Order: sequence, then C-alpha cells, then structure tokens
Amino acid sequence: MESLSVDVLPDLTGPYLLLAFRGWPDAAEGASGAIRYLVKKLGATKFAEIDPEEFFDFTTVRPMTSIRSPYQREVKWPSNRFYYYRGDQSSRRDLVFFLGVEPSLRWKTYANLIVDLAQKCAVEMFIALGALMDSLPHTRETKLSGSANRLELVAKLESLGVRSSNYQGPTGIHSAVYEACQKRSMPMMSLWGHSPSYVQGLSNPKVSHALLAKLKELLRLELDLDDLAVAAATFQEELSKILVAQPELQSYVKNLEEQYDQEGAGFDAPSREDVVRELEDFLRKQRKDEEER
Repeated sequence: MESLSVDVLPDLTGPYLLLAFRGWPDAAEGASGAIRYLVKKLGATKFAEIDPEEFFDFTTVRPMTSIRSPYQREVKWPSNRFYYYRGDQSSRRDLVFFLGVEPSLRWKTYANLIVDLAQKCAVEMFIALGALMDSLPHTRETKLSGSANRLELVAKLESLGVRSSNYQGPTGIHSAVYEACQKRSMPMMSLWGHSPSYVQGLSNPKVSHALLAKLKELLRLELDLDDLAVAAATFQEELSKILVAQPELQSYVKNLEEQYDQEGAGFDAPSREDVVRELEDFLRKQRKDEEER
C-alpha cells in the first residue's frame, strides 16, 4: 500500500479506533479539536500516515507554505495521521487515533486504507467523532446525536442520552468508513456534536468538551477535562460579549434559546441545507435592516 506509510505497527490489545476529519464534517473544529486534545493529553505516539497525493484536489484543499529559515520554505500538506496509546490506570483499553482531512477523491480507497490498518492493529471497534451546524444557542448545553451499525451500540448510545440521528442526504467521509466497516462486519458508532450555526470561522471548544465528556462515559476513561471545560466556558462568555454589540444577532439567539427550552431533549438533527438556509435568511435580513438605517 504505497499511499500508507507505517513507521511501526504497535502491539496493542483490543484497541478502539477514535477518528475525526477536518473539513465538512467538522463544524467549528469541534471533532478534530477533541481528537487533537486526546492525542496531546494522553501523549499518543504517531505510527502511520496516509500520503495525501492520491486523495486531494490541491486547488480545493490547498497546502500551506511557511518560511523555516532565510531562503528556505516548507510546504505543509494535508495530514492524515494515526497515533496509538497503550492503556494505563486511566484507561482499561488501548486506543488508536486517526486525525485526517476529508479527502476530495477516491473515498472508497481512502476508507479502506483506514480499515485495513485498523485490522492489522486488531481494532475491535470504530468510534467516529463529527461536528455539524445546528439552529441552537451557544448558551445552552451542547446537543449530541449519534448512530451505530449494531443494535446493542445504538442502545448503548441512547442509554447515555445520545439521540439516534435519522439524517438522510448529502454525506461525508464518515459514511464511506461506515460502509467499509459494515462490509467487514466491524462494529462502528459515531458521535456528533451540534455547533451553533452562527459560529463561523471560530473553533468551538464547547463542542469538543461535550464530545469528550460523553466519550469518557462510553469508554469509562479517567480523563481530566478541567482545562477544556475552562476553555469552553471562556468561549461562551466571550461570544456573549460579542452579541452585546449586535442586537439583531442577540435577538436571534434569544429566539433560539426559547425554542431550545421548549423542545428540551426531543430533537432531530437538521440537514445541512436547512441550517445554511436559515442562517442565510438571518444574515440577509440583518443586511437589509442595516441598509434601511
């Protein structure tokens, strides 16, 4: 497999593979931020990566260039890396992490590379993290939804308060991985954090914290998330300060709060099109109001 380079194949015992992809399925970097946090917090070791050459249209997902030293530049390509962590007293299970970028091309091949390596590492289950935009306020508890390819895993998610997603429509790379797992009878579940649709161009640590807090319950990890909780609270506080200077947006958020409080836990994950349409309607009205002043 020329597209996959493996430094060393770790000797692990029944690991779970936790994965996230930057890009479309990563609203406000909620999912990728969660995996980055775990890799750093647990001191996970990189052991393999996928070469981006065959899977990305570099005019769409552009590499980044930076100056390393005078007259020397470095090109940073989209990274798709595997890490491993051997469980200790804080975790009863070994873990494998994959943090990548949703590819532009050859999704089936890309997904199969991930599953191939997972099988070589004796992975017992896949847990995919994602983040999506939703019509909800930043001032309320982050909503989570999920899905799984086994009835017992669906029941497990629901027992932890994670509602099953019934979304149908345009999909992301998660579904390609899901399909590859299904064909090989490998268990997989996904956990999605819902980020406010008006939070654009910002990292939302509140979503990352919500995903990891639920993951702690799911895997029974002894993981200290206090620093991430502080970052989430600071994010919420700073965003609320910004709203003070934007009365139209503040009014919009107030309406979302009322809707959230009325609905409670009962909700269906919205389609991306519905969220984008609602956000565009709101921004269009805001621009019209500004022009009329």
